Amino acid sequence: MPLILDENSYENILEMGRTVLFFGDGSDKARTVINAVNAEFIPDIRPLAIDMIALSEQAFARRDFIDTAYSTPYYIKDFQATKPKKNIFGESC
Repeated sequence: MPLILDENSYENILEMGRTVLFFGDGSDKARTVINAVNAEFIPDIRPLAIDMIALSEQAFARRDFIDTAYSTPYYIKDFQATKPKKNIFGESC
């Protein structure tokens, strides 16, 4: 489920008083709306899929699998069909 980031986001975690680290693409926006003294924003860290190997191995060991045949994507925005501005030959439609 998507998260609408605002000044109350992560409030329940931040209230615990421990340092909370924010990094990745969303941290730039979070920095502008979250003003907790224990929120620390780390620039220039962009998580990569390869970094998920340890978590994937743990899920595999627990046999925690998702049946992709029955999963459906969750789109944040509604699909809106539009006419292409140009066709494949570069001509206007």
